[in-house]
Amino acid sequence: MTRVGSGRRVPRTYSLREQEAATLRRLVLAVLLLTAAFSARAIEYTDVYYNPAESGWGFFLVQSDTVQFLAFFIYGPDGKPTWYTARLTDDGTGTYTGPVYATTGTYFALPWNPAQLTVNPVGTATFQPIDIYHATLTYTVNRVGTVMKTVQRQTLTPYVLSGHYSGSLTGSVTGCVNPAKNVPSLNYRFNLVVAQVADQSATLSFTIVIRLERSSTGWVGLTS
Repeated sequence: MTRVGSGRRVPRTYSLREQEAATLRRLVLAVLLLTAAFSARAIEYTDVYYNPAESGWGFFLVQSDTVQFLAFFIYGPDGKPTWYTARLTDDGTGTYTGPVYATTGTYFALPWNPAQLTVNPVGTATFQPIDIYHATLTYTVNRVGTVMKTVQRQTLTPYVLSGHYSGSLTGSVTGCVNPAKNVPSLNYRFNLVVAQVADQSATLSFTIVIRLERSSTGWVGLTS
């Protein structure tokens, strides 16, 4: 750690002490682990799903917390569109299961008549994720049979993540056996560059930018 003159900012860089560098590494690692854990818990599967080898049928999935609503666009024995929906819940293992319903209602060109609405349970469905993009869909319709299909998200346009981002990290180090190694204030600014390869992968490059902190004896410059 190097002091750089009371009240004065100097456009130079300085080396972190070993203790501070180790602390920074732990803080960055903690942030990344927390972010990964949050992402794993928050993962959801809202999208349009289909089988690329069987284009023409599929289902819409909308998820809210641990509940999924599915609307199938499939065909009946006569080859005509058939309307089924399902309401699935997480069984605690990351697999979603629940009942399938058949619904009928008013012809769309006429004023809606609630008395014509019918909702009947006709089977069950299971949505079992393989990864964040692929899943196995199994559904059974009474007196028709069981269907099992491997499906994937239908990409309409790629998500563009490439770019330059910035963030900050603040904290302190206390409770060291040697009190001289305590750091009352850490304040770093990060630059992040994301280089993306289509929807396949991304490379994240972090840079830590110097911040100057006021101590009892003046300004202290920190960098890595």
